[in-house]
Amino acid sequence: MKHAFSKIIIVSVLLFTLVGCIPEKPLPNPSSQVDAWFTQWDDLSVYSSGLISTEQETLKELPGATIYHIDLVITDDLASLTGFETIKYTNRETTPLDSIAFQLYPNQLGGSAVVSNVRVNEQPAETNYLEGNSAVIVKLTASLQPGESVLVSMDFSVDLPTTGGGNYGIFGFIDNILVLDGFYPGIPVYNKAGWHAGPLPPNADTTFNDASFYLVRVKAPANLVLVTSGLEMDKSIKGDQLGTTFAAGPARDFYIAGSTQFTKVSKAIGETVVNSYSLPDYQKGAEIALTTSIEALQDFSTRYGAYPYTEFDVVSTPMQGATGIEYPGVVGINKLIYDPNQTISGVSAFAMLETTVAHEVGHQWFY
Repeated sequence: MKHAFSKIIIVSVLLFTLVGCIPEKPLPNPSSQVDAWFTQWDDLSVYSSGLISTEQETLKELPGATIYHIDLVITDDLASLTGFETIKYTNRETTPLDSIAFQLYPNQLGGSAVVSNVRVNEQPAETNYLEGNSAVIVKLTASLQPGESVLVSMDFSVDLPTTGGGNYGIFGFIDNILVLDGFYPGIPVYNKAGWHAGPLPPNADTTFNDASFYLVRVKAPANLVLVTSGLEMDKSIKGDQLGTTFAAGPARDFYIAGSTQFTKVSKAIGETVVNSYSLPDYQKGAEIALTTSIEALQDFSTRYGAYPYTEFDVVSTPMQGATGIEYPGVVGINKLIYDPNQTISGVSAFAMLETTVAHEVGHQWFY
C-alpha cells in the first residue's frame, strides 16, 4: 500500500503496446439507463466496459460477489457527505451468518460517520457498534445460510477533517483536495476468525475486503474534478451541480479524490487510458507520473499478466508519513514529491516520484 509497505490481492492479464495521445472518450451509456442499473442485481454487464476485452469473462466467474449501489452527495463546501447505500450480500462461507459487519472508517481517520435507517430486506434492523464506533454490526432477521443472499440498506452521513487525519492523512478535505478513503460503510472479510471489523491497528492499511462490484452515483459541485476507481458511465451538469455515475469491479474498494483545481494529462496503452491528475503548479510532476505509470503498467503486464481495467489514474494528493497508496485502478501520490524544489532523505523529489509511482502501480497486482 504505502510506499515501502505491502498488502495482497487479485488482478490479471494483457500485454500493452501502443502509447499515444487520446481524445476524451464519449460516455458509453445515456443517463436514461442509470435508474435501471440501480434496480438490477444479477446483470453485471454495466461493469464490462471497465474491463479489457480479454478480462470481461471474469464477470461470469464471481457468483455471489458483494454488490454495492451507492448514492453520494458531496456538499458545496466539500466539508461533508451524505449518502444512501444498498448492498446485495451473499453468504459464501460454509457456516450460517446471524449478522453482517460494516466498517466505519471515517470514525478512525479523523472524521465522523453516522448511519441510520438500517434495513434488511426492507425491514428495520437491529444494530450495535464496536469500540469507538469503528464498525456497525447489523443483525439479520434470520440466519443467512451458505449460498443465500440478503439486501442491506442504510443512510450515512460523514463529516470530513480539514487536516491530515489518522492513518497517513488519506481522508478529508485538505489543501483544497478531497481524499475519500473508505468513505462508505463497507463489509470487511469474514473468515475463521470471524468479521475483520473494529479498530484498525496502528499504521495499518484501512480496507481488508473481498472483491466486489460498485455502482456509485455522485452529486457534487459542478466545478469539482473527480478521480475514482472504475469508469465514468454517465455525466450531466445542471446549473452549478454535477451528476455522475461510476461503475467499478471486480474491486476490493472504491476510492474518490477530487479538486476544483485538478488538471489532467492522458495517454492510451492498448485498451487502457492512463490519466495523471495534479494541481496546476505541478504539471511537470504530472507528466513524469504519467510516463512512469505507462512504463510500469507495460512492464508488470509482461511479467505478471495484463492489467485488467480500461482506465488507470494517478493523482497527486496530500499525505503524511507516506509517499503513495494504491486503490483499485487508481493510486494516490504525495503531492510533496511533485515539487521539484523538494528533497526527501537526500533524494530529489522527481526521483522519489518515479520510484513511488512504479511501486504503487505494482500494487495493482499485489494489493
